[in-house]
Amino acid sequence: MRPIVRPAEAGDVEALMAIRALLTPRWRESFAGAAGGFLLGSTVDAYHAHVANGCVMVSEVAGAVNAYSVVLPDAVLRTTEVYAKRHDAGLAPGLLERLEGAKVAYFDQLAARPGHGAAATRLAFLHLIETCAVHDAVLATTVIEPVVNRAAVPLLEAVGFRPVGSIEEQYPEVGAVTSRVYLVETCSVVAAVATARGERFKLRAARSSGPVVPSSA
Repeated sequence: MRPIVRPAEAGDVEALMAIRALLTPRWRESFAGAAGGFLLGSTVDAYHAHVANGCVMVSEVAGAVNAYSVVLPDAVLRTTEVYAKRHDAGLAPGLLERLEGAKVAYFDQLAARPGHGAAATRLAFLHLIETCAVHDAVLATTVIEPVVNRAAVPLLEAVGFRPVGSIEEQYPEVGAVTSRVYLVETCSVVAAVATARGERFKLRAARSSGPVVPSSA
């Protein structure tokens, strides 16, 4: 059975928290030895708020959520701590000024149950395409200190994200971390999707994901 991609509902939050628990380091020692992907941040209340604001998309198979993505639209991003740190992120002054006047989204999280990485990739791609339809650019961050989380980097690079700065963050699970800030502009995503490789991936994503229910539905 093919997965269905759809906006998350309030009843999905329990499943989101279960996936988060599988990927979240529970203490500094486990974080220091982490390899591959892990997930930091977001309480149950935060997930409920993200779902209510239409920020979460899920992939489900036979009624079970196997992956989810969180993208904060411009209006939500501008209320966050990440946005408040924009002047300390090392962004080039011209770029920062340009982004201030643009519609910018933030790809906050991408997570999947073990063995469902392909579903997460398809979901991220589809969620990004939908986001770029109404935004000028999309930001993302990945942890680089005290460990490097490269799980999402190949996907980010494949659609044109480039590093533009870094920020310091605090998480209850592990304390202080440094995250690299990535940016992609909509025109770059459109260009990447328009290539022969991009068109093939878009077709595969649509075919293998079954119905895609728009967030506005």
